[in-house]
Parts: sequence; structure tokens; C-alpha cells
Amino acid sequence: MLRSKKDYLRQLNDGRQVYFGGEPVANVAEFAATKGGAQTIGDIIECHSNDRQLTYRDEQTGVSYPYSYAIPKSQEMLAGKGKAFRKVAELTGGLMARTPDFLATMLASWENVSDVFGQYAGNVRNYYRYSRDHFVCHSHAISDPPVDRYRQKDNGLRKVGQTDEGIIVSGVKMLATLAPLCDELLIYPYKPLPQDRPDRAISFAVPINTPGLKLICRDGLSESKNLFDSPLSGRFDEIDCVCIFDNVLVPNDRVFIDGDVEFANTLRDKTNMVSFLWQQGAIRVAVEADMLAGVAIQLAEYSGRNVNTEVTSMLGQLMSQAEAINALVMAAEINFIRDDQQTYTCNLKSLGAVKTLAFDFYERAIANIRKIGASDLVVVPSKEMLVNIDGLVDYYGGSPEDNFEYIKLLKLASELAVKNFAGRQLLYEEFYLGPQILLKSIQYQKHDRSKYTDLVQSLITY
Repeated sequence: MLRSKKDYLRQLNDGRQVYFGGEPVANVAEFAATKGGAQTIGDIIECHSNDRQLTYRDEQTGVSYPYSYAIPKSQEMLAGKGKAFRKVAELTGGLMARTPDFLATMLASWENVSDVFGQYAGNVRNYYRYSRDHFVCHSHAISDPPVDRYRQKDNGLRKVGQTDEGIIVSGVKMLATLAPLCDELLIYPYKPLPQDRPDRAISFAVPINTPGLKLICRDGLSESKNLFDSPLSGRFDEIDCVCIFDNVLVPNDRVFIDGDVEFANTLRDKTNMVSFLWQQGAIRVAVEADMLAGVAIQLAEYSGRNVNTEVTSMLGQLMSQAEAINALVMAAEINFIRDDQQTYTCNLKSLGAVKTLAFDFYERAIANIRKIGASDLVVVPSKEMLVNIDGLVDYYGGSPEDNFEYIKLLKLASELAVKNFAGRQLLYEEFYLGPQILLKSIQYQKHDRSKYTDLVQSLITY
């Protein structure tokens, strides 16, 4: 049986060392900056018990598990995985990227080719099953801290010792999004490692409440304690943190890489770990594009600006962007790839196109929302103002009921385009899969270019 929201929230109070503003948090399920996000993740977990499209039935065990852990052996199952990703993304309008289905997909990719992990293959298989069976919510920390270019001080996470029980690690990893609200933390190499640094070639999983692990969180983004004034940041703030490891013991059965630099540097290629990650990410972006277009359309219609040709041109562009991303997702699933394990994955060329277009579309959508909402996004009355100032709602035109709905829409649009939440989201969308310039360069380098060049050659061959 899948766990409930109540179980998830209760399990968050497990002694984890989480710090906000230098102060420890007693219970992240009740703390102001994390309570809303915890409720949302709890709702997502609970939905898997109520919606059959979010789960699949395993043929070997006869048990139903979250679709994010599925290893598709048919096109229908691959499409089912995509439908589940979409349903989860719709619960947050695509604004939460690190929902529980995100890293579950990576573990499914690892399980699919677990033998490549050599002596740690059994650990990978067992951990995948443990995570699937308990519907574990994961975060990962794969970036290194900023380096002092003059002193070259290395504070990055590394192996510092070994005992009969496991390996000892110390150092810093970042940027662990959603970590305070997760059950476990996954670590694996991100950047290529030099051959003389086997101590950095490590991959493992530990519970968030592991002794010696501290999470140093950025400030919360919500500017109000009520959802009327903070409809997005009050529910969808994926707290980002720095992870400090102080002589943390990683049990032997939770180690996946230990000192193998060559394998660490080829982990992505040998496990095809981006295939399901990109599918989940592309579908989330597609849902987000639909949502952004919807916000812009409603802003224009409520305000009467939808009679302006410049505004309708913006709306048409946003709708076209959303259709383009959704079409690429569909193409990726239709033009599937079947690997040596007879596992079906999406076409990475189409998913890569989503990856390279997504931020440009997002940035343009936010700019258009600002233009359409204009000054209406700045002076939006708070809940307290509406309660205490008689007749204030009447100044927003139309009937009181419509006025109230327009104010709610303005609150949401303001958080998307103007407030603290907007700034974090813009930066996150730009870098959450890597630097934009690198993503676009990889799209050129990794794929067959003959489709484009052969056509040109045919025109100049005469």
C-alpha cells in the first residue's frame, strides 16, 4: 500500500538538521517557510493512492507502484508514464520541478542497466526496490561549492575514510532543491573528474536525517502567511539548500560508486539516466507553458486588453509556444527508442529540443505577462485590505464576484512576474538542466546533422 499524506508529514519530523537564517527548525512540516511545500508534496503522494493513472502494476510482484518507477517494456507503458508525469505536473502548474517523480525516473534508468555498476550493482537494485516500495521522495546535490580562484581551497564533498560499516564523507554539495521536504538525498558526480581525484568519484544515498548532514536553506519566498496573498510561494516554494557533510557515515549497502573515476565520468552515457529525467522535465515544461498562456489570456480578458492587436499577438505567440512544446513531447513518445534491455524510452532529439527552447519560451512568457498586466500587477490589494476597507473590491470594475476573481488572478500573476517567487523561478528555469549555452551546444554536437546538411547538398549538386 502506498503511503498517505499523513504518513509523509509525520515522517518529516525525524530529527533532520535543517537551518533557516542560522536557526534550527524543529519540524519542517509546521515551519512557516516549508509548511506549504510539505502540504503540496503530501497531496502529490496521496494522489497516487486515488488515481490509477499514476500507478502501474508490476508483473512480477503483482503490486501497484508509482509510474515514475516504471521501466517501460512497451510503447503503451511509455505513454502511460508520460500521462502520469503530466498529472503530477498539473497539480503545481508545472512550477515545482523536483516533485517525487523526478529522481524516481533516474533510479529506474539505473535499475534498467544495473550491471554497469559492477560490484555495486546489487546495491543499486536493492535501493531502487526500496525507493519504489516506500515511494521515497528524493533530492539530489550534485554541484560543487564556489571555488576560491586564488587560494584554490577545495571544500567539495569527498571520501575521507573507510570503516567496516561503510565510507566516511566530508565536504559541501549544492544545490539541493526540495531537500528539507524529502526523505533521502542522492549524491553522484556532475562535472568530469581528474584521474587523480578518486576521493571525489563517489555516489550514494542517505536519509535526510543522517547524523552529520546539515541543510542550510535559503530564505523562504512567501511574503504572507495566507494563500490569498501568496498563492504560488505559499504552496510551491521548492526550498534550495547547501548540504554540509561532517564525517558522515554512508553504509556499505548505500554506496553506488567508490573511487572509480572512469565510471563516474561516463555515468550518464552508460546508464542513459537522462532519458526518463528529460521526459519528466519536458512534460513539466509543457504543462507550465499551458499555464503561462492561460494566465496571460485571463489577464487580457479580465482587463479588456484582449481587443488590442498587440496583446492578441502576444497571446497567439504564447499559445503557439505551448503547442510547439506539447508537440515535441508527443513526437518524442511516438518516435520511441528501444534499448538492448527492450526498454522503451523517448526520442532524446525531440526532448533535447524542448530543453533548448524551454527557457527562451519561459522568459518571453513572463515578459508578456508583465506587459499585459502592466501596473495592475504592482498595486494588488491584500486580503487584509479587502476586509478592512469597505468597497475597495468595487474599484476593479464589473461585478463584485468578477472583481474578486480578477484580484486573485493578479495575485498569482504578480508572483509569477514581479515578486520574490518570480526571481527565483526565472533563475531556476534558466539553469536547472544546466547553462543554456551548454544545452544548445550539446544539441548540435550530440545529434546527427545529416538531415539538414544532406538537403543543402542536394541543392548544390548539379
